[in-house]
Amino acid sequence: MEAPTEKSNPPPQYPGPVRILVQTVTSLVPGNDYGQRIDFIRNVVCQHHWNRDFDWNKDRWNSYGDNFGYENRNCYFLIDHGESTEDPPILWY
Repeated sequence: MEAPTEKSNPPPQYPGPVRILVQTVTSLVPGNDYGQRIDFIRNVVCQHHWNRDFDWNKDRWNSYGDNFGYENRNCYFLIDHGESTEDPPILWY
């Protein structure tokens, strides 16, 4: 497998370190409360890339703008997978 470059995205099953950034709006994230919505985002990203739910031993996450009480507010979710001494490739959705 070729190492990804800055101009190409790694394939979805990419096993190496990767940073995934999801940009959406609060009204598009399903769930009844904050916990359900955060769990949904974490799990759906990991299921898409690794066919598994978010794993606290392998992944880290952060969010910004996730005030779900406000409709149509921009929000961002970041999932880091693996460890690297260099900047990992970034997938942005």
